[in-house]
Amino acid sequence: ADPSVWGDPTNVRAVVMYVLSGGEPRVLKGLFGRRSLPGVDEKLLNGALAYSEGRDADAAELLAAVDVRTLERNLGAHVALAQAVLLVAKDPKKAIALLDDARLLSPGTIIEEAALRRQASAVAAAGDTSAYNTLASHYLRRFPNSVYANSFREQFANLDQEQVFQM
Repeated sequence: ADPSVWGDPTNVRAVVMYVLSGGEPRVLKGLFGRRSLPGVDEKLLNGALAYSEGRDADAAELLAAVDVRTLERNLGAHVALAQAVLLVAKDPKKAIALLDDARLLSPGTIIEEAALRRQASAVAAAGDTSAYNTLASHYLRRFPNSVYANSFREQFANLDQEQVFQM
């Protein structure tokens, strides 16, 4: 792209969201030679690159410093989802809260859907059956035609049903 494109913070944020969504890391890497990229913190840029390259420890450390609620909504949702993915094994409680942020910042999007699926799995693993029932019901009502819905239904069917329906 023409270098002037990267003077617009919207475009820089779009590249960060692209790589956090599984896009090619070299797209973001190519921007690192520029003197400044407006609208995006350096830790976020480096964290997004580390995340997209599968360097989870580096990504977790860099993205931990980013407060998703101070970012533009869509970018904040992408970052919250990435932070949660990186934290879920180490700190499920914080990951669940970040998934709430992702859902609230980007309602009706693939980010909300992904966060809802991951959050349901996280609360099930934590043994919170009430929260699981609520989240699973919400997911199945909101996203019944998603390409991921059948997989989610299978996951639900494979859970210990006695545990899931206890209140």
